[in-house]
Amino acid sequence: MSQPARILAGVLGVAQVLAQPGLLAQAQATIHALPTSDTALVGRFVRGPMNLALRVSAAEFDATFGSGAAASWPAEAQARQFFANGGSSLEVVRIPDSLPLAEALTGQSQDLSGLQALTPVSNGRLLLAPELSLLPDAQFGATFASFRAFCEPRGIFFLLDPPPDLPAAKDVVGWVELLVPIDASFCALYFPYLRITLDGVLTTLPASGAMAGIYAKVDQASGIWRSPAGIAWPLQAKSLSPDPLTSTDFDQLNAHNISAIREFEVDGIVPWGARALDRTNTDNRYLSVVRTRGWAAACIQRGLAFTAQQDNNATLWEQIRTSVEEFLDELYHAGALAGATPAEAYFVRCDAQTTTSDDIAAYRVNVLYGLALVRPGEFDVTSLTLPTYEAGRKPSRPDLHAVGWGNELRLAYATEPGLLYELEFSPALASGPWIAITNDSPVIGDGSWRQLELPMSGTEGVFAYRLRATPARP
Repeated sequence: MSQPARILAGVLGVAQVLAQPGLLAQAQATIHALPTSDTALVGRFVRGPMNLALRVSAAEFDATFGSGAAASWPAEAQARQFFANGGSSLEVVRIPDSLPLAEALTGQSQDLSGLQALTPVSNGRLLLAPELSLLPDAQFGATFASFRAFCEPRGIFFLLDPPPDLPAAKDVVGWVELLVPIDASFCALYFPYLRITLDGVLTTLPASGAMAGIYAKVDQASGIWRSPAGIAWPLQAKSLSPDPLTSTDFDQLNAHNISAIREFEVDGIVPWGARALDRTNTDNRYLSVVRTRGWAAACIQRGLAFTAQQDNNATLWEQIRTSVEEFLDELYHAGALAGATPAEAYFVRCDAQTTTSDDIAAYRVNVLYGLALVRPGEFDVTSLTLPTYEAGRKPSRPDLHAVGWGNELRLAYATEPGLLYELEFSPALASGPWIAITNDSPVIGDGSWRQLELPMSGTEGVFAYRLRATPARP
């Protein structure tokens, strides 16, 4: 089977909202660190499930998507480089080659195809799409904008490749200035290209896959706040193309925030730049700053989901301040923040000044926090608005996505803070009995997606699934 079944014989996805109140969920005030370098790749492959995000190791990737001729498949080549340079697992989405490339890459939110297939992957932090730069100039802008609209709200950092075979640094600079928005802080681009051997073929390709592997390696060893550059992080490549670059070339790349790769006689081939492609705002110059900011915001927002079950008052504000301060203090002691004291490294505000009477009436609370990511006392400030308890709130109808692949049924649904979710099945379509799926105990919504893999039934019966969404606080 090369394509997952989205209309399943013998399985029906049913989403329902029931009126009865849910169980009272206890507030969880601890903010946990989310994964920092979970990486996804969207592209064309010779085989594998279509429009389905599948998490694979290196061996699983070869068994499911491998062609034996990776040099002919840009996405496969970058996946191989990711694993060769330190990556351990990869979320892969195969797009159809029967559609125009721009359409296949962008996909549709209605059926979770293309890029949208990554919607249920709540912890994604890095994205590769090697074929994006193969698009004609006339199609690149709109497709890049779709990637930006997907990545930025989710705090995903995008490793953009230059088009193949640009002959010199001035050419990649010209391409970036022509087509990449001047404030593209959510992505980075590396130059020159790497020469590597794939399946016995010497080939030249951009560095996105290799650098995603380096990001994962640096994050694990030192933290997301460390720069993924320097002689401590050599790349697995034979040489560079074009090579050598002059000091003028490196100056030109740096001036346009294009991250350089260099080769040294003793240290080998290493990333020598770590800049985001924002050419206007110096606060977004360094990719480690951009990545840390987005990751920290995701951790804090996810960890503060309990506010949707709490009354909006001084007690809640104190609880929020305590939770965020504890999380930021852990980052400070891990070396993520600059400063000789915590006061120089971070601050948190949540009180009657950040949350007004109008906010209280609208059931929202505002928290403001600052991180000293570069220099002590110079804060990168973020503001978050979170829901609070609203008596009589009616749950919105949840969507339950069902996809069959191989011998598994994959169920996925988005959760909202303040709601309790329970997945059930019935052997009869029209009526119960409805039976709770025991390996998916009631889930308290926190804004993330929940995914569950179930074995496909070997019987001939038709099964119905439903998702109950009830208030977590009666």
